[in-house]
Amino acid sequence: MRAIWASYFFSICRLKPLAASDATHLYLAHQRNGAWQYRNIGRTVDDAAGEAYDKVARLLALGYPGGPVIDQLATHARALGAAANTEDELHFGPVKIKGNSYDFSFSGIKTAVLYYLRAHPEFNAEIETRREALLQGRRKVADLLPLCSPQVLALISNFQSAVVNDLVTRTLSAASETGARTILVSGGVAANSALRDTFQSKAVTKGLNVFFPSRALSTDNAAMIAAAAYSHLQAGDIASSDLNAEPNLRIA
Repeated sequence: MRAIWASYFFSICRLKPLAASDATHLYLAHQRNGAWQYRNIGRTVDDAAGEAYDKVARLLALGYPGGPVIDQLATHARALGAAANTEDELHFGPVKIKGNSYDFSFSGIKTAVLYYLRAHPEFNAEIETRREALLQGRRKVADLLPLCSPQVLALISNFQSAVVNDLVTRTLSAASETGARTILVSGGVAANSALRDTFQSKAVTKGLNVFFPSRALSTDNAAMIAAAAYSHLQAGDIASSDLNAEPNLRIA
């Protein structure tokens, strides 16, 4: 069995990998002799997906972590039609990567938002209003939505679409070129509603199966570690009693 394991972590430690920092990874997973083996075929070269969400949320004074609030505001933006095209709107082109086409880079998208805000000082007032709301403990989407102009909601929606489309496009391309028929998506960004919807709609046209953990488990690091260890337990690959905590163990 061959599968693509897409690990889109945000904050804390990126999927099964290697270090306690934001990262986005693609693993080609093979099941052999009852145990899974992994080969890393794509990774973050700068800002990871979740890191970009957090930084854009900070620029727009939307609180931390940025992923959930941006996802919910983008959903409202689409419902309100705030993402309709306008001449002055920020549109994101495809992310270009030198070298490995399965690598990820979201630094450019984040920087585009930064420069857009610098070029539009008319957003400063509402950003400051949201910043005051956060200081007062008003952090829910219901609190922040009335403080977002249609232009900012459009920016949020376009930002999320750019990140989601890049994640899905590269992952589906990797699955096609490696012959994988199954995609496993995990990590904090896997809780994103647009990512789930886009994966499901595009994967079905290619005959691919896509699986997500529940939203609650998408951000549960202990569950991720347990899932990685389970196949080793089934295969009888058990550590000795002197095993100690090792934060930099590699999955591949």
